[in-house]
Amino acid sequence: MGVMGRGLAFRFFKLWERYQYRAADTVGVQSPANLEYYEFANLHETRLEVLHNWLQPPPAPFPESPVEIPAEADSPVIVYAGNMGVAQDLGAMLALAERMQHKNRARFVFVGRGSEKEALERTASARRLENVSFHSEIDPDAIWSLYSA
Repeated sequence: MGVMGRGLAFRFFKLWERYQYRAADTVGVQSPANLEYYEFANLHETRLEVLHNWLQPPPAPFPESPVEIPAEADSPVIVYAGNMGVAQDLGAMLALAERMQHKNRARFVFVGRGSEKEALERTASARRLENVSFHSEIDPDAIWSLYSA
């Protein structure tokens, strides 16, 4: 992916990568575009499988969401539902919420759990972000009624 140079460490990890892929019965990737990378890297002999990273909607009607979305005229609502960990970099979302707080009254609703949730809540509180709310994890089937709200 171009992160490392072409030195000794690169060659070692490249050999280790190829060994791991060949030893695996199946290699799971996140999108069809990832398939193209692995085929480009001549790993097409390994069985590749796309592991879609989204939920399938349940049959309607959807279970009611316990999260209430504030109904304000002409106010966009940005919902993040999922893990609140380091990898998600939700501090960037809080920075956006701070910049948008007085411009168009956009609301940011965070739903879920994770290692960074408490720190994000403290940051939002310290910055007095009135356009941000945090909620506990909800049943995956209730996500659809949350999004439709």
